Amino acid sequence: MLNRDNSIKQIIEELNILRESYQNAIEENNILRNQLIYENLKDRFQDEDSLDTSHYLYFEAENRSFDYIQKLLHDTNNTYQKTKREKVETEERYRYLFENIAVGIAITTIDGDLLDLNQAGYEILGYDCKNPDLTSFKNIYVGELSYRVMQEKIRKFGFLSDQIGKIKRKNNEIRVIKLSTIPNYTQNGNISEYYTIFQDISKYREKMTKYKEEIRIVEKKLMITQEQLIQSQKMDAIGKIVGGIAHDYNNQLSIMLLNAEKIQSSISDNEQNHEFIIDLYDAILNAKSHTRDLLKFSRKRVVKPQLVNINQLIADYVTSLGLLFRKDIDKRLILDKNIGNITIDVTNFKHVLLNLINNAIDAMPSEGTLSIITNSHDKNQIVNDGKLVPEDLIEITISDTGEGIHKENINHIFEAFFTTKKEEKGTGLGLAIVKNLIEQSDGFIKVQSEVGIGTSISIFLPKT
Repeated sequence: MLNRDNSIKQIIEELNILRESYQNAIEENNILRNQLIYENLKDRFQDEDSLDTSHYLYFEAENRSFDYIQKLLHDTNNTYQKTKREKVETEERYRYLFENIAVGIAITTIDGDLLDLNQAGYEILGYDCKNPDLTSFKNIYVGELSYRVMQEKIRKFGFLSDQIGKIKRKNNEIRVIKLSTIPNYTQNGNISEYYTIFQDISKYREKMTKYKEEIRIVEKKLMITQEQLIQSQKMDAIGKIVGGIAHDYNNQLSIMLLNAEKIQSSISDNEQNHEFIIDLYDAILNAKSHTRDLLKFSRKRVVKPQLVNINQLIADYVTSLGLLFRKDIDKRLILDKNIGNITIDVTNFKHVLLNLINNAIDAMPSEGTLSIITNSHDKNQIVNDGKLVPEDLIEITISDTGEGIHKENINHIFEAFFTTKKEEKGTGLGLAIVKNLIEQSDGFIKVQSEVGIGTSISIFLPKT
């Protein structure tokens, strides 16, 4: 019985072995069959890509599916790494630009809380970017452009462009900035952030203010020059008219003077009409003196300069005018001993000196002090027409303690026929002629006067 059971068990094991062998043979046969079919199709279609994808995957599933998935994962990983690297590079590029650009860039919430600020922004606002204690942009604006006004303009126009405003730095210093702001919107269309670019233009504004002031000064000088040109043209026209009239008038006066001399010589001193003849003769001489002034005003004399000691010339000439000075006039000569010599037309200078002395005496109807002062100045010490004079100068000042000249009249005293004297005392040509003669000698005149204190007229001439 035992032998029979063992035999049955052995037969079953052999059957199992045969079944496994049969299944293995079937699987090998299927693989071989698939390979034969694939090779046959491969011969018929040289281009693998022309095979239907489903057939391709089907026949290659056993040998190529893993390689394909592995390659796909590899390519996907490479693409991801490349995109990640480019993103990092882009972020670094924009961060470098953000931190190193010369203008301030701020990112804030709609409530003004500071989200980000570049280094230039911290410097403009006066804060340390390493230890920043600035958390809000809301309170840095001062003046008309406040944070609330800025928000209203953005809501109205959608952005801000080149707005000028003022900010308060950390040290409370007020600076002028120019800013532009754009909002960043969420997908729902709501504003989430503000991007603001700002620049400190305080120095630029200071320069512009300086330039405007310089332009104003230039325009003022131009206006003065135009007025001087117009005045010069008027004076030239008046001079031509006056010259013609004075020339004819002088001829008539010469005839009258000749006849007056004949009459004076023909009568004795004891005759009744002798005094009237003397008065007539003096009046004619006075009229001829005014006529000479008119002729001098109407044309330029030929200047005959010569080298003279200006102090000696003044002292001698003032001495010769002794009778001209009243007893109640205190005459003072304050002459710089080191002034040296000067080249001038002596006749012209004497005429100038006489005119200024006469004016000074007339300005002191009762009593006073008349001073004649000389000084020397090195180059670039005296200002004329707003510029330093680049040459050595000699100054001759005639000053009095008289009535003085009102401010509104000072700019007109050198105009022809302008006078503050009474009609019988002045023609208004004296100072016009003085100015003309001094300018012919390359000089200029300055006037200082105060009502009730006196007047000083200074002549500046180039030193030899």
